[in-house]
Amino acid sequence: MTPVFSLVLSFHSVPGFKREQMALAEKGIDEIIVFCVNDAAVMKAWADSQGIDKKGIITFMADTSGALTKALGMEITHPGVCGVLGGGRCKRLVRAHFRKGVYSRA
Repeated sequence: MTPVFSLVLSFHSVPGFKREQMALAEKGIDEIIVFCVNDAAVMKAWADSQGIDKKGIITFMADTSGALTKALGMEITHPGVCGVLGGGRCKRLVRAHFRKGVYSRA
């Protein structure tokens, strides 16, 4: 997810995940991972600002080298965006892994 601390993510997406995490867990969701190309300190600060703790199913993860972003084919390469934000950013995506397949939406 990008950019870290964005208004949409910080005021809509993450609070929605947090609000619905127990209902999602009851439906068999083991973990919600929020990641972006950034360092661990920034991701910890973002998780702290969202009130994310170890008790729930939400994990904030730093993709420090962008390896996960690239492996998922979700690196932003558009020159306009890269010209403003720099390269190596991640597109927003939702991806769910199931025992018998993967659902993905970018």
